[in-house]
Amino acid sequence: MTNRFARAAAALIALLPLPASAWGPVGHEAIGTASAEWLEKQGYTSAQKHVQALLRPGETLASISNWADQIKYGSPLPGDTESQAFLDDERNLVPTVEDGKARHFGFHYTDRPFQARAYEPGGIGARPDDIVGTLNECIVSLQNADKGGQRFSPRVALMLLTHFVGDLHQPLHVGCGYIVPGEGGDWRFAYPSAANGAICDAGGNKIAFKLDGRKTRLHRFWDEHAVLTAAHGRSSAIFGKALALYEPHPAWKAHGPLNTWPRVWASDTLAASREMYAPVRLVSASGEGAAREWTIAFDGGNMAYSRLSGRLADRQLGKAAYRLAELLNAIWPTPGKTPKQ
Repeated sequence: MTNRFARAAAALIALLPLPASAWGPVGHEAIGTASAEWLEKQGYTSAQKHVQALLRPGETLASISNWADQIKYGSPLPGDTESQAFLDDERNLVPTVEDGKARHFGFHYTDRPFQARAYEPGGIGARPDDIVGTLNECIVSLQNADKGGQRFSPRVALMLLTHFVGDLHQPLHVGCGYIVPGEGGDWRFAYPSAANGAICDAGGNKIAFKLDGRKTRLHRFWDEHAVLTAAHGRSSAIFGKALALYEPHPAWKAHGPLNTWPRVWASDTLAASREMYAPVRLVSASGEGAAREWTIAFDGGNMAYSRLSGRLADRQLGKAAYRLAELLNAIWPTPGKTPKQ
């Protein structure tokens, strides 16, 4: 990536609305586009039929892919009964995460230490209603839509699932850096324990660096800059079609019971989190308590890290798109194309 493109990407990020969300609109729409391409290429006709039945005229997987972020900060339009019902449900509103935000904000992520080798239910940073648990709720809601009484309506479950499969592949929506004081007053990342009192960096939201003279939080960098680097100026539609041309790696395929897939994928994303955190160095800290933040730098400098982010984002986005199609086929299997359970 050229210096000129890096500056242009940074300038665009500065104009994007806050707060940022995993992969940003471009990334999520690209995943939706690519997943629809995979459904077509793989001949998953049953999933296509069921998805189409839940979409409104003119909608696509790409166009619904950002609903889960939009509902966090926007008000439902008149007649948008699904959004209003979602916001009226106390199970989505009662604050359960540390920042006191509505509960559905926490559906988007988990905070496993990036050093962890696997996602473990009940482990450090995991919650029953984190992204893994919520994805399983979406799967059950879609599988049993005809029975009624499910956690989410079928349409809401599809919109959430389309978004959360993308979120699950964003390294900072699964892996978190836990920070402890080091010798001589410096700071370091460490696996958290009762003894070391490690502080979670909130998925990179409490660590920041200068990008072309602007303070940029690491989480936002990955939400936006990494995606723009991977897209190389292409629209989400063109980028998504390109993602669907990738040859799936055997490790992308899922096996075993369907309710284990989100957990397995979260464990896979932890490996990407370790790769993402590897060049990050803690330089200094400011503030106290919950307001404390850290300044970081990268081994090899910003440009090297930008190139790493583009490569890793490209891989994770492609993987998410393929897996979303596989998951939809597993929920609504096409005869002769049922995945191994």
